[in-house]
Amino acid sequence: MEKEPSTIFLESSDESDVEEESIWEDVNPEDRLVRDRILTRRYHSARDLTHLVKAQIEREEEEQRQRLAESDTRTDSLATITTVSSETSKTSSFMYPPARPLKDNGSDGPRFMTDGEIFPVFLPLKRTKSEPDLRGDEDEFLYIPQDFNIAMEEIEKQKLQIKDLKEGKKMEDIELVEEPIGRTTASEERSQMGSVPKSARTKHQEAEDKPTLAELALEAGRKYVIYPKKKKEKTKPVDMARIEAIERFLAQRPKKLKRTNSLPEVQVPVERLLRVPQHVRARTRRSIPDLLHFDDYAAKRGYHKGQDQREWTRDLWNVWFDEVFPASQSDDEWSMSDTASEQAEKSQAKRKLSIGSIISDSIDNLEPLADSEENVEAILLMQDEVEKLTQEIDNTDKPRAFDFCRRGAIYRKLGQLMNAKNDLDRAISMEPLLLDAYWHRHLLYLLQEKKKAALDDLNVLLKHSKHHPGAYRSRAEIYRRAGDVTMAIVNYGQAIKRDPNDHEAYYRRAEMYEKRGEMLLALEDYSMATKLEPSKTEAILKHGLYYFNNKTWQAAINDFTDLLAVDRNSSEARTYRGRAYAKLQQWNSAVEDLSAAVHLDPMNSIAHYHRGCILRKLQPKKALQDLSVSILLDDSENNVEAYLHRGILYTEIGKPEDAIPDFEAVLRLDKDIASAHVSLGLIYMTKFDNYQNAIRKFTAAIKVDPTYIRAYVCRAEAYHRIHDIRNSLLDFTRAIHLRPDIHHFYMYRGKLVLEMGNLELAAFCVRHASELNAGLGQSPTQQAVVQSFLKNYDKAIDALAAATRQKPVAPLFTLLGKTQMKAKQWSNATENFQKALGVLKPWSEKESWPHEAAEVNYLIGICNMEMRHYLEANDAFNNAIKVDSKNAQAYYQRGLSRMRLKQPKGVQDFNRALALDPTIFQAYLSRAAYYGLRGQFSKAILNCNEAIKLQPNSVRAYLYRGALKYHIRAYQLAINDLSKAASIDSTCALAYFNRAVCYHDSKSYQKALTDYGIVLLLGDQLMLKVLINRGLLYFDRDDYRNALQDFMLASKINPKDRKIHHTVGLCFHKLNKLEEAVQAFTMALQLDQFFLDGYIGRGNVFMDFGHSIGNMYAKHDYERALHINPTCLPARVNLAYNLQVCGKYRQAWQQFTTAIRIDPTFKPALEGRAIVNLQMSDTFASFQDISASVKVTPTAELLTNRGVIHQFMQDRVNAMRDYQAAIDIDPTYALAYFNAANIYFHMRQFKQAQSYYDKALEFNPKDESALLNRAITKVMLRDAPGALDDFKLAVKLSPYSAHMYFNRANLYTSLGQYDKAEKDYTKALSLQPDDALVHKRRADVRGKLSKTKDAIADYKYAIEIQSRKRATVDANSLMRHSKASMLAVH
Repeated sequence: MEKEPSTIFLESSDESDVEEESIWEDVNPEDRLVRDRILTRRYHSARDLTHLVKAQIEREEEEQRQRLAESDTRTDSLATITTVSSETSKTSSFMYPPARPLKDNGSDGPRFMTDGEIFPVFLPLKRTKSEPDLRGDEDEFLYIPQDFNIAMEEIEKQKLQIKDLKEGKKMEDIELVEEPIGRTTASEERSQMGSVPKSARTKHQEAEDKPTLAELALEAGRKYVIYPKKKKEKTKPVDMARIEAIERFLAQRPKKLKRTNSLPEVQVPVERLLRVPQHVRARTRRSIPDLLHFDDYAAKRGYHKGQDQREWTRDLWNVWFDEVFPASQSDDEWSMSDTASEQAEKSQAKRKLSIGSIISDSIDNLEPLADSEENVEAILLMQDEVEKLTQEIDNTDKPRAFDFCRRGAIYRKLGQLMNAKNDLDRAISMEPLLLDAYWHRHLLYLLQEKKKAALDDLNVLLKHSKHHPGAYRSRAEIYRRAGDVTMAIVNYGQAIKRDPNDHEAYYRRAEMYEKRGEMLLALEDYSMATKLEPSKTEAILKHGLYYFNNKTWQAAINDFTDLLAVDRNSSEARTYRGRAYAKLQQWNSAVEDLSAAVHLDPMNSIAHYHRGCILRKLQPKKALQDLSVSILLDDSENNVEAYLHRGILYTEIGKPEDAIPDFEAVLRLDKDIASAHVSLGLIYMTKFDNYQNAIRKFTAAIKVDPTYIRAYVCRAEAYHRIHDIRNSLLDFTRAIHLRPDIHHFYMYRGKLVLEMGNLELAAFCVRHASELNAGLGQSPTQQAVVQSFLKNYDKAIDALAAATRQKPVAPLFTLLGKTQMKAKQWSNATENFQKALGVLKPWSEKESWPHEAAEVNYLIGICNMEMRHYLEANDAFNNAIKVDSKNAQAYYQRGLSRMRLKQPKGVQDFNRALALDPTIFQAYLSRAAYYGLRGQFSKAILNCNEAIKLQPNSVRAYLYRGALKYHIRAYQLAINDLSKAASIDSTCALAYFNRAVCYHDSKSYQKALTDYGIVLLLGDQLMLKVLINRGLLYFDRDDYRNALQDFMLASKINPKDRKIHHTVGLCFHKLNKLEEAVQAFTMALQLDQFFLDGYIGRGNVFMDFGHSIGNMYAKHDYERALHINPTCLPARVNLAYNLQVCGKYRQAWQQFTTAIRIDPTFKPALEGRAIVNLQMSDTFASFQDISASVKVTPTAELLTNRGVIHQFMQDRVNAMRDYQAAIDIDPTYALAYFNAANIYFHMRQFKQAQSYYDKALEFNPKDESALLNRAITKVMLRDAPGALDDFKLAVKLSPYSAHMYFNRANLYTSLGQYDKAEKDYTKALSLQPDDALVHKRRADVRGKLSKTKDAIADYKYAIEIQSRKRATVDANSLMRHSKASMLAVH
């Protein structure tokens, strides 16, 4: 909007448009921006001068008018010039006088004006005394980004608001529809004018309260609507005088245009704000000559050498075409292209248009788009800006068009459509060349669906400003929506030329090209859109779909891969890439992509269908599920193949009754699918013996596709089964006619001819079939074959050696080498194979090797592999592949040699081998082993499945697959495979061992122990591994004695293994054999002095000794571990606990803090520091640490500890929450129940406390504290027998706790059993002698028992104990006071 003044100046002359554009094109873009900034800047000094010299300028204008009044009449052309100049300089008329009119000399001929007449009179301005700094403080200018994309987003959102408002106005819509269409109503006139009068709106609002005609009809019980009689509109009388005047004007003869001389350049006064340098101003140019010289013309018009002449000329032509042939005024904005569908629905469209236009025009205000915090702030700023602009407009006598334009644009963004329309119209009426106003008004028209008006504003804008890419974009969008593809492409091209980095314009133009069928141009634009905006997934998808539809699979895969690199969650891209992989027979990749597509979009029927097709042979159940889901998602004719494949799958798995409905559904959707007819016929023929129906189905398939060979063969078989041999023979003959290269058809026909009794013809058919079968070959020397079969290899070798000496030919050398291979004479076999190659070697290097050389090279490679000469073997296999590129075994063996040489291309050879021969069992297993080593277990399992299909009784295949399923934690499936392997070979120790490992990890410990025992019985080859694994199993089950036995045996087998000795030490430690544990850990450290776990384990044992020396040794071990590895967190945490036990809380806290700095999520460190903080009475810090530990992984123990800290902080509510959370995590955690029961007890909720104490004792029956507290709770509930039972159990569990006896004595006292109470008090005093309260209570009881002396003695002793305690407390307080006094004196 800031470029308004400069735009007015530059576009004021129609003649100088093109030259000024060329001038601006030659200028550097940065200089151009600087000039625009200078030209569009508003200086406050000019405004201040206006106020200072206003009176003086008015006086000078008056004097000028007096002098100019002397002029005579002016010519028409000069009047026009004066008018234009005065209009273009309205904003500065008070500073510059108007142009002087020309004087008429009274002559009739042409006359030229003098300089004094042409140039205006400029009165000298006196120098004013301005302030030193006339600029003043510049106001903050609100900058609102408003490019095309942002504007379109806002308009779409506002259209949604209008749509919602329309739905809210149903009653008004009904009233409008009920009116006759043909009558021009007041509402239609208001919709054409663009606003609704207030009076009309008021009447409508009053009518809303009244029932509609439809409601009145329903209340009266009628099914029709009675319209009220309408008053006839009064027509005004015709003014005949006005009609006659119009006819006279139309009858006038047209005036002829005469060629006149061009006027000289008139110097028009230019407003100070609009002044530009001299070289920028427009200059007078000559007319174009009749004969155009293109080079001179192109140089003048700004043509550069690097540009395309055709494109440059076409741009000039487009500009001229838009100016000379503007859009037709008769074409309305709703139908820019005449189509048959619009004509057919003309009446219905008129009704909808009338309703929509009325509603859209009646909606004057919308809610601002406050969908984010930034938009809310922007709305507030824009509202402030509107108030500011309104104040400026109201406070000035001559408001500027710029302010109206800016306020109108802001009104539109705020949703005040009517105010925006008024302001923009007023701005355009004040300044017709204010292009920003046209831009914003066109946006408003787009919002109101007035495309014609929006297009008119864009045409005006582009007529005066050719460098506006957004205008071209908007015009292209209008044409695109109207269906005018050509004009849309032209405008998109202009937008791209103005802004080559507009990726959206490239994308839209590509869509138009694609719609017009120019796919190469569309692909170029899609590529440019992707290049400019790599995240433009739509362009990449379109590009890939083109290659996909043209069956360029690898290029399509590359495009979809690029798309997924930008948008990993694109289900559509995954689907198409999976389908492309399937076309290339890369099944694993295809299934992965289709599975990902299904995961991303479960409603993707296409992905389900294609995955089901791929898995049909491998996993029939999964394939059946996928096909069924696909049909559920889409049961239309578009998904007819899903029915077809599901029917085939049902047939393969033996469910023909379920397949028949699917095939019938296929035929209902599409009767032209021949395979469905054949499939139904096969079911009728093979499953139900219904041959007539089968023949009818086969015949229907032949009618659909007369070249479908399978239909002929199946119908021939059906005829044969009903003994119609003649028709059967005819069908086989037709099949042979279609495919004469298939020998099976000849065999079938020979069989039929033989049944008919024609032996000679049957023999001919069989002989012809044998000639077609190329699988027969010649056999070698019979003697060698027999001896080899009898395994008399020496005799066979001697016979063949003699034969080679007599006849040194390649076949004999090859046969001799094979026989030596059977005898495992690898070196001799290699020599004979080399001799065979010497015989087969061509005479010229240009000639190719014979086919037999491939087999010989392959056999040389096998011999080298057996001798472990992998490099020579690789060379031999390469030579074999060079001779025979289809030798699948050579590819497989080369892959093995590359694997041995650790070359990454081995798996490629496996893939090629399987592509050539899918029946190579070893290739699947080798590829499975490769994928398993790389961690791609799914692919490895799929390869094992293929191997098992080839050899269902292969122990090795089941072992491989079981091990792979173990790695993906599918333990039950792994156990099934390993059990199958064990059933095939009951002496396979590896199967039992692996199954034991699976049982171990699946928590089936007893079965694991059984399998480990079987492995030990089968042999000693896996004894060490079995002992280690079984020892770990015992250790997990807390059976430390058996674990110790297994690890002791393992240490004897392998005494140099430090980990075994470490585990032995752990077992001794668990068995509380501390000295033996120390010895075991010391043995492990002797084997490896840098074994951290050994130091930590031995330190833990020293800690459990429970004395200061053990703590010291433990500290040394922890420090050694930290010296080896300062970041060893377990060692540091254990050292901190050691310091805590020694009472060094500060040092322990530092060690915990260091561990937390190393790993802020290390739970043991956080929990340990929380305990230390609690011991140091820093409950808040303890709470922070324990909370941090809970955030890492909340456990019942951590939550219970935090609840205890809450209790220390007197926060019982949060403590109870933590206890309840701990119970939710682990319902068997007794300590959480115990602490929660204590809180209930303190809150005097004794029943709840008792229930929680019951839970705590249920999960921990040996908790004497819970028993004691439950007993006290029962006392409070007056359940004395139950309390006595709990006290009895508590005393049994903890016979040396004084408070147990004390509490039971209190219960006995309340029950009046003073003898028992005295005994318990006495027992309590024996355990805790100096307890004054117990003495006092025993004294009371003895008083009850009339033991007065003993009672008095207890009272005195209690008083004495209490006095000593008080004296001690007073002495301590006196010492603290004196110490404080001494510190104060110092």
